[in-house]
Amino acid sequence: MLGISPSSASGLYANGIRSKGLRARSKDAPELKFNLSNLLSAKLLPYASKRGITVRALVSKILQTVARENLIDAVLDDDGGAEL
Repeated sequence: MLGISPSSASGLYANGIRSKGLRARSKDAPELKFNLSNLLSAKLLPYASKRGITVRALVSKILQTVARENLIDAVLDDDGGAEL
């Protein structure tokens, strides 16, 4: 519990996004465009099907969750890109 209303928390988040020069994505913003290999699509299809969504929607949901929950380093497990 944050001790503030959800709408206040949302406003603080949006303000933080704006202060960093980023824009919060609106509900009617265009989808992220990307290409998936057939192999990757096939691997993700069972997970998307289980959730009743498309593979493209699953990938979008994964990216949003990873970013929102600050899981990038945990998912990539590449020591923060030290090898790049």
